[in-house]
Amino acid sequence: MLFLNITSARNILAVIILCTATLNAQVQKSGNISTHTDSIITNMPEGVGTDEYQHPGTSDLNTWGEAVDSMLTSNYSGANTIASSFDYRVVEFTDTSVSPSKDYYILENNPSGTNYWGTFVLNPSPDRSKLVIESPHPLKDYNTGKQGFYIFMQTGAKAFYVSGASRCNSSDTTLCDGKSSVCTGSSEAYKISDQAHASDGVLQKTTERLLTANSNSIFIQPHGFEKGDSDPDVIMSNGVQDDTPPTDYLSTLKTNLFSEDNSLTFKIGHIDTTWDRLLGTTNTQGRYINGSADPCDISATTNTGQFLHLEQAKVKLRETESDWDKMANAISATFSSDVLPVELVSFIAAMKDDNIILKWQTATEINNYGFHVERYLLPSEENDFAGSGWETLGFVAGHGNSNSPKNYEYVDVNPPSGDYKYRLKQIDTDGSFEYLSVIVQMNIDMTGLEGNYAADDVPQDYKLFQNYPNPFNPNTNIRFSIPETKLVNLKVYNIAGEEVKTFLEETISPGYHDVILDASSLSSGLYFYKLTAGNYSSVKKMLLLK
Repeated sequence: MLFLNITSARNILAVIILCTATLNAQVQKSGNISTHTDSIITNMPEGVGTDEYQHPGTSDLNTWGEAVDSMLTSNYSGANTIASSFDYRVVEFTDTSVSPSKDYYILENNPSGTNYWGTFVLNPSPDRSKLVIESPHPLKDYNTGKQGFYIFMQTGAKAFYVSGASRCNSSDTTLCDGKSSVCTGSSEAYKISDQAHASDGVLQKTTERLLTANSNSIFIQPHGFEKGDSDPDVIMSNGVQDDTPPTDYLSTLKTNLFSEDNSLTFKIGHIDTTWDRLLGTTNTQGRYINGSADPCDISATTNTGQFLHLEQAKVKLRETESDWDKMANAISATFSSDVLPVELVSFIAAMKDDNIILKWQTATEINNYGFHVERYLLPSEENDFAGSGWETLGFVAGHGNSNSPKNYEYVDVNPPSGDYKYRLKQIDTDGSFEYLSVIVQMNIDMTGLEGNYAADDVPQDYKLFQNYPNPFNPNTNIRFSIPETKLVNLKVYNIAGEEVKTFLEETISPGYHDVILDASSLSSGLYFYKLTAGNYSSVKKMLLLK
């Protein structure tokens, strides 16, 4: 029988606790997290048919899923213990390249590990908690691994996954349907290391666990292709060719990406229905997200809109970090931040005395230093300098912190004739900034718009005019007249009579007024717009075609 006094028992207990904590604690590192992940991508096996990638078994997949679940519930030490069973680890990485520094958690291969399944990065305090960025082909689709992580960081997404080896690393093929010639030049079944086409890989398991944790998750996969002469620069799809999604993020993304580079050309699977190449219909993550009963063998027929498959040409989009910025900025503009420093209620434009008056309203503001107003002149035969980029027109100071509506106005004095877009660059008191997602467009000539008037005309009656252009995509001008100062409401309804957008709700002085409807967040279809001012109301139809 062994007897211990209280002091020695406490010492032994302390040693046991210390050893257990050391065993379970995740590894701690600090530095530049982009450098860390770039190193992982650069050093992953890229040989064709050299079989460094070890495909997981059923038990391995379930264990991987448990590790991901533990990370999603902030049980990082538990995740690290689980990961050690398949020669992985959880690294608590403090990114000191930003100020203030920020922590991430990385499920990665041990330095001596030989599975090469992939790397999973979790952002515990995301700006966009529903966004997940996945890079299945980091090597073969040039730079899409590094680009994917760059997008993850710039957007403040929830999670990032990158495959652990080249898609062509395995000599064995997957049992899932579909063929590719990317590895050998001859059409053959996908390799088992090609995780975009394997329903029994850790990318698929990670996707399943993330979607279970948040059913509203949006999964974005940047891919790359070799562009032919007749090919567009970007081929976008939800992984389902013919079905229209309930929310058309791809059309909005196209608009925002075109604003970044108006030389880009596009195809969108559910809109350009005659296009049938590189649409991701055999992608097993897309099939799963879109509700396929068997993601390995059965294509999805329902489009949830939650899977964004982005095929990109190398030139303009994948070559450099400045190229990556285009996609990162466009995605940020498409998906709003969870907690915006400024909650924008409306952003409208009106033409008066050859000037364009921009008005916007915020609902709340946090540390809002102010707004840069920016203008973009669209290309035309008359404007040789058009399309050269966004120009800053001026600055409007913000209200700092506010929980009540605040109204702003900026006058673009006598701009030259042409087609313009306007946007707001919101700046925090710490110098950080973001582009607010609403972009309005104004045609200075307003050719074809009903209801011509002189600048100083005072109308005798209330009237709502037909929008122009109609059909439109994604912006259209709506003109109305009021003979006296009134609270004016202008709302949009779908064909079911449901309100989908309020884009004007303020007291307006007498006169003719033009407002721009930005419908980039709406799907194609027939809509109704209704003006209410005092006892007057009027409804007209308009057609959005994307």
